[in-house]
Amino acid sequence: MRRSPRNLRIACDHRGLTHFGGIYFFHEFLQLLQLRDFLARHLSYPRRNHRYRLSQMILALVYPLVLGLDRLETTSFLRSNGTFQYLTGLPGLRYQAVNRDWEMADFEHRPHGWPQARRFVVARRFIPEEEAQTTLFTLGRYVYRAWVTNRSLTPAGVWHFYDGRAGMEPRTGELREDFALRKIPTASFAANALYLEIIRLAYNLVTAFQRNCLQESWQNLTLAKLRHKLFWLPGELTRPQNRPVLRLRESPMLRDLTNDGMAKTRKLKPLQL
Repeated sequence: MRRSPRNLRIACDHRGLTHFGGIYFFHEFLQLLQLRDFLARHLSYPRRNHRYRLSQMILALVYPLVLGLDRLETTSFLRSNGTFQYLTGLPGLRYQAVNRDWEMADFEHRPHGWPQARRFVVARRFIPEEEAQTTLFTLGRYVYRAWVTNRSLTPAGVWHFYDGRAGMEPRTGELREDFALRKIPTASFAANALYLEIIRLAYNLVTAFQRNCLQESWQNLTLAKLRHKLFWLPGELTRPQNRPVLRLRESPMLRDLTNDGMAKTRKLKPLQL
């Protein structure tokens, strides 16, 4: 068993280390867009303290949001819902196939207490024996989805319409969990409104960075995954021959990402209005 070194000296005087080496690529993206100058030209906000420019203050909030430094100071009940289970297994429904796996039907029903009947659209998919049966929205060997709607679309049209709207739920969740939207920071409406606008700006900048500077396989990563894979890379800033060099860990994947990403980034043009 190897012994630990007894002559190891610990020095707390290294100024070139960072936990956020990969954020340089995002920073270079903003630099080439000349975002700070763009904000300075097109934003005005009256305030008493002019020590810092508004563009500087906004970017000072955007970077912590992107890096995850967010501190500024179920539907399972439907399994036992009798109405839902009744509707999804209503005898006499005529299902029609809408794709390889799903079939759909629609009907009108007036639950107790409702002033009038409403249109219900139901989709079901057969669960093969080799597939594990889910515990939500199931009846027999079928899994179900249902919508109550007043739209005059076909059943498949209703599905696609509401799925498009439901696509906002993951986005809302990402804003809440990854962009520090879980807690509203102040008791001032105006300040909170500005904070939400900065969060929206940070989200749009990260998305634009992914689409314009990263490889296709990286473009759909959430911000949380992007932090772990790129922004939080440990790095060391050195100056051999008085030239700044950001040293990252040895990795062919990182080398390809760096070469490809920086080449794409340097083709960008500054923002213009």
